[in-house]
Amino acid sequence: MAAVRMAEEMVSEAQIALGYTKITAPSDGEVLKRLVDPGDLAMPGKPLLLLRTTGGLRLEAHVREGIVSKVRPGSMLRVALPALQQTVDALVAELIPYADARTRTFLVKATLPDLPGLYPGMYGKLMIPYKDIDLVLIPKEIIDQVGQLELVMVKTPDGWQRRYIKTGHIYGDKVEVLSGLSGDETLKVKEPGNDE
Repeated sequence: MAAVRMAEEMVSEAQIALGYTKITAPSDGEVLKRLVDPGDLAMPGKPLLLLRTTGGLRLEAHVREGIVSKVRPGSMLRVALPALQQTVDALVAELIPYADARTRTFLVKATLPDLPGLYPGMYGKLMIPYKDIDLVLIPKEIIDQVGQLELVMVKTPDGWQRRYIKTGHIYGDKVEVLSGLSGDETLKVKEPGNDE
């Protein structure tokens, strides 16, 4: 009877040891790189494989302590992806609550949407709104260029009057007005085929 119990214990130990020979991925994906060789000793914290999972990718950004208060887990921030020439929304999944002593930055992890052409290791820039500013934006096509002057037609109680403006950055089909308009004016839109 003792021999049977001893044999059962040996089988149990062998099954436990066999369990340590299997590696189970946390989610579906493909192996991109093997980081250990057969026979290497696996230790806690030592990476074994580099996987690309089927879920969305994550951007990790180091955010300086002066603006980390603007980042909240669960909020959406914009991420610029220069290689794809796109800017997308990313969900802030995690904010590591301690600063790197040397760089005085916090690690922020944001989940990216699935995009064709987006691969692990690509560069992305997390855009954190630093401060809110009011802009006056107008359609580019209503601006008349006369030499280096920029003019628009503004409605006044006496009728339409030409006004000099100075423009700044372009945002799609709109342009920022730095001076000349306050933002509450009515502007004349050109009719198609009419330059006046």
